[in-house]
Amino acid sequence: MKIDVDERVEGMCNKCKQEIEKNRCNRCGEEIKEEVQSINKSFDENKFKALAGDIDG
Repeated sequence: MKIDVDERVEGMCNKCKQEIEKNRCNRCGEEIKEEVQSINKSFDENKFKALAGDIDG
């Protein structure tokens, strides 16, 4: 059964592949957007990346 699904996905264009990868409600189909919640409100992600050596960040 998994093979059938994989074969159908392979035959899709990139736009359709991206659409099926979205997290959607099982009932209404609306996209579920997850909120990023930080436990520590004073956490500075840019400073963390700089200290970690993340040049792109």
